[in-house]
Amino acid sequence: MPVTPEFDPCEEELTDQVIADIFKEIAAEKEMHGPLPDDLIHCTAIIAEEAGEACRAAIQLKYEAKNFHSLRKKCGKNLYDEACQTAAMAISLMLKLKTEVL
Repeated sequence: MPVTPEFDPCEEELTDQVIADIFKEIAAEKEMHGPLPDDLIHCTAIIAEEAGEACRAAIQLKYEAKNFHSLRKKCGKNLYDEACQTAAMAISLMLKLKTEVL
């Protein structure tokens, strides 16, 4: 049985906020694009595309915004958003697999 890490109250609140952001993104994606495609390869390609955008945002944050506070904050927000989209698509795929395949 996996061990659940203990969170301090601040970490738990932050985790709840992040999870809420991910589920808002899932709802927004469903509204904008409808359900995930039936083709599981296409579904995983969407996740890979989102992860690629997150990687690009991380590179921008690390190298392009290094010395500029305002740009750093903008790039950090972009990375957070791309990570959120990646997580949302991964969770959507996992839900699809649980309901349709497993």
